[in-house]
Amino acid sequence: MHHNPKGTGMRFGRMMIYAGAVMSLLIGAAFATGQEVLMYFVAWGDQMFLIIGIILAVIIWVSLSFAVAGSRYHFEKNEEIFQFFCGKYFGKFYDYFTVVFSYACYLFMVGGVGSTMKEQFGIPGILGIAGLSAAAVLTVTLGLSKITDILGCLGSILLVVIGLISIGNLLMNMDQVVPNFAAINTLGPEAFGIEKSIAPNAFMNALNYMGTVIIWFTTFITMMAVQSERKMEIKAGSVAGSVLFMAALLVVAFAMISVIDLVGASEVPSVLMAGNLWKPLASAFAVIVIGGSYTTAVPLLWTPVSRFTEDGSKNSKILAVILGAAGIVITLFVPYRTLMNYIMNIGGLLVYVMYVFILRTDIRMYQDYKKQI
Repeated sequence: MHHNPKGTGMRFGRMMIYAGAVMSLLIGAAFATGQEVLMYFVAWGDQMFLIIGIILAVIIWVSLSFAVAGSRYHFEKNEEIFQFFCGKYFGKFYDYFTVVFSYACYLFMVGGVGSTMKEQFGIPGILGIAGLSAAAVLTVTLGLSKITDILGCLGSILLVVIGLISIGNLLMNMDQVVPNFAAINTLGPEAFGIEKSIAPNAFMNALNYMGTVIIWFTTFITMMAVQSERKMEIKAGSVAGSVLFMAALLVVAFAMISVIDLVGASEVPSVLMAGNLWKPLASAFAVIVIGGSYTTAVPLLWTPVSRFTEDGSKNSKILAVILGAAGIVITLFVPYRTLMNYIMNIGGLLVYVMYVFILRTDIRMYQDYKKQI
């Protein structure tokens, strides 16, 4: 690792590519299907606003921290990033933990496609699971720079499509938002078939959700910043992507509340919302959901592959194929909602200490910056 001087200018188009890549990582199967929005936000009723506020503040903070570290220092390996933030021993723990956890999250991204294929098209989930696995493996073999460009474009498109469908449902059922929201607060999410996050309170729910994001962001955003030619692009792109994602999430949440009787018990509520606007649109949006799963599955699979092999090498291709094949087997036997609920909450809990390390590193980087002035 060594200091990595960067340009200070910013190209708007490139900045939006980085913003799109960040949104792609956040969208994934859980958001695109709507299950994440139901479980971590809508199910909490009035506390949803507190949860969104906490998440937005933390997500901007950590994304800027990783972007600054990546643009200032030239990390060559993922383990160097964790040692920089967490020290030698905790860094090694989080290095290996992130590899395992990223792959675990990759599994429920793949599982989301299986659920979509089964619920919307009535065909065996194995077809979707195998197809997404093959696409993710193929993309990972291209290397990080290609992944960033591909995801940057897809992320922006997905967010726009999901937003439009949600706005359409919200406008059609605006008068149902207040009474339905009151019913969720009074009767509880279980009355509508919603599976609530297993976190014991709203604050921990937000931190658990963010813990998952931090694990995903640590290597992906930092290494994007290492490869970025201009540091302002990756910093602005990270913030823009985070803000746009949370704004879209809020719109989706209210749209789901407006049709909660329709979507509450569904594993893929977003697809039902699309069909609520126009029946043929449900099938088209199911393809969008699969695209959302792909955009998040790729960097999650890339994380363990890049940890043990050189990016783009022959060994990386072999490992990607092995992990992709193993993922197919696992997701065939463990339900999608179970995978998402337990993986995201357990993983989030194990990242609490990392918040302290990130804050400590921010202070250290600021002190180093002041010395150079």
